[in-house]
Amino acid sequence: MKRMIPLLLVSLTGFSYAQTELKGNPEDLRTFLHPKEQVVTISDRAEKTAYSDKAIIHLVVTTEAKTLSESLALNNSIREKVGRDLITKGIQGSDIKNAQFTSTPQYGFFGKKPSTYKVVNRISVTIFEEASLRAVAQVADQYEEVDLSKTTFEHTKKDAFEQQVKEAVLQKVIQQKTFYEKSL
Repeated sequence: MKRMIPLLLVSLTGFSYAQTELKGNPEDLRTFLHPKEQVVTISDRAEKTAYSDKAIIHLVVTTEAKTLSESLALNNSIREKVGRDLITKGIQGSDIKNAQFTSTPQYGFFGKKPSTYKVVNRISVTIFEEASLRAVAQVADQYEEVDLSKTTFEHTKKDAFEQQVKEAVLQKVIQQKTFYEKSL
């Protein structure tokens, strides 16, 4: 058994691996271990003006009556009339949307019970041309209970338009890349 131990040690030392030795000053070692990449960054811009082609007009219908049911019925009646008037003026029924209503009891100066009930409801009308805007304005002016609240504008083809701008930028970057590849 004593003879086997030295033989095992000799056989284990035969499998040792040698590593390469690096020599040089710190700058040479840094260059060897962390080579500098040759990177060129190319950037560009493209700008294109887009105009809104869709408007959403928000109308507010406000009614007030002695009882809540009267105020709700009056508000509903006015909204139906406004909707019919807008449809007769050429606006599609699918472009007219009614929002949920809010009701607020109105108290007198010293009253504990509400003296009247105020109901407020919104109507959103989507339009695509100026003639429709005039029609909405005429209908809003026709009813005392209807006020024009606000108008928001949108671009219906926004995603396609942004894609065109991205393609224009990419084309400019590819042209610069080709130039730098030939030059460098």
